[in-house]
Amino acid sequence: MLIRLWRYTRGYLRIRITGSGTERFINGCRHRNIRLWNLQVVNGAYEVNMFVCDFKKLKTILRKTGTKVTIVKRIGLPFFLLRYRRRKLFFTGCVLCFALLVMLTRFIWDIDLSGNQIYTREQILHYLENNKVHTGMVKSKVNCGKIAADLRRNYKNIIWVSASIDGNRLCIRVRENMDAYRSKTKKLTENRKEKAVSPYDLVADTDGVITEIVPREGIPRIRKGKKVRKGQVLVSGQVPVKDDSQTVIDYQYHRADADIKAEVKIPYKEVLANSYTKKVYGTIKKKEDYIRIADWQFQAGDIFPEKQTEQTKKQEIYITNHPLCLFDRIKLPVSYGTKTTVFYRISQKNHTTKEKQQLLSHTFSQYCRDLEKKGVEILENDVKIYTGSGNASARGTITAVRSIGVLRPSKIKKIPRNSKSQQGENIDGHDGNSH
Repeated sequence: MLIRLWRYTRGYLRIRITGSGTERFINGCRHRNIRLWNLQVVNGAYEVNMFVCDFKKLKTILRKTGTKVTIVKRIGLPFFLLRYRRRKLFFTGCVLCFALLVMLTRFIWDIDLSGNQIYTREQILHYLENNKVHTGMVKSKVNCGKIAADLRRNYKNIIWVSASIDGNRLCIRVRENMDAYRSKTKKLTENRKEKAVSPYDLVADTDGVITEIVPREGIPRIRKGKKVRKGQVLVSGQVPVKDDSQTVIDYQYHRADADIKAEVKIPYKEVLANSYTKKVYGTIKKKEDYIRIADWQFQAGDIFPEKQTEQTKKQEIYITNHPLCLFDRIKLPVSYGTKTTVFYRISQKNHTTKEKQQLLSHTFSQYCRDLEKKGVEILENDVKIYTGSGNASARGTITAVRSIGVLRPSKIKKIPRNSKSQQGENIDGHDGNSH
């Protein structure tokens, strides 16, 4: 690759050798250290490449060998410049383009952040922007050491930061102390639980018949097969403490917990309007091609109609954007794309009886699938579809087995004080023992 580039920069010729002494010609070039390459036989003659400076040394060899040389093609940068030497604007544009490219590479056009889990990308980028580190800044003003130190100082859970410049991209790699973060989160959770000293009861959130109960914490107040009402206590969070005579002397407070399933009736109702709206897309479209340079945008394409009609008032816009990058490292502040605008109008239509039945059936089936995903076992459904000239509806009840129970704070019970100061003491103050 480098040899080809070197040859193209110097410029070389493709020549054709004819005559009876072509072999002597090649040997003579070899003797005088004239470089030849890519030798081929074309139509009974030889074609070969050689440098322009060596072409001037062929006069003596041609006279001795009786051969003739014809230039087939001129290749290389010198011939290219010679061919377009009068096109000053072209060379001026190339110089300006190269200068613009060199100038753009002096700026930061992208910030690559990785390794963050606790803090979001938006949080860190907002902090950097407040500290005057942003896209579009000059690379010479980027202090990677200061950026790393500021991030470690401002974010306590970041224990290691690496900032470097790769092309025109600022790469920031962070490492967070996930163990300390999890420990702190766990401690906060435990503190919240410790603060919740009030007892909580597990109460029924609907009517039903208990089919299964697996208590974990608290005192169950119901049993399998029993009917319960909404609001009834299922598991109490107050555990009584009794003495030897089975007298309640204190209560232990807990957060009631249990797996309770019950057979319940779930009401279902879905109403479908007789009419609906639909987007009708027209044939009028607008397509614009644009080029965005930093905050400036240049576009060209179709023009909106001067007078907007019902077909051009409502629209949907689709944009495709392609940023420009060099060698996957240099991200330029230039992008191009297409902006397509599609116009539509709103049309009112009515459902047919068959469509109503299909839509209501599909909605009900989806509702049942959602219940099953939540662990609800459907035993029976008594849902019917009612259609008429007006709205259509699906109404009825679903018999299912599902988990019930919600937490509710319970009132702390007070232990009544016994009027006796000592256990076994009588009214007269004697202990009841005879002497």
